[in-house]
Amino acid sequence: MDTIKDISNTLASNLRFLRINTKVKRYNGKTVYMSQTDLANLVGYKNAQQISKYELGVDQIKATKLYKISKIFDVSIEKLFQEDLPNTKFDKLIELNIYE
Repeated sequence: MDTIKDISNTLASNLRFLRINTKVKRYNGKTVYMSQTDLANLVGYKNAQQISKYELGVDQIKATKLYKISKIFDVSIEKLFQEDLPNTKFDKLIELNIYE
């Protein structure tokens, strides 16, 4: 049976996997891989510290933030908890604009 720590570690690993396999096209036309700061801004945080804590498994993600994250990456919440997610092909492009 999975413990809360196991579940938290899987979620942390999957969040990092999704972020590092997502490209962000900036308003200036430059495309880069998503940073923790990019994800923090999309989720509604002012800095990357909370995303870092999530990716390290230090903090648990609130349901509302988990929902936002699933929408950002266009994956189901259930998929965020699947241990085999890093074994799947995933690439996504998100276009940011000057108004975000």
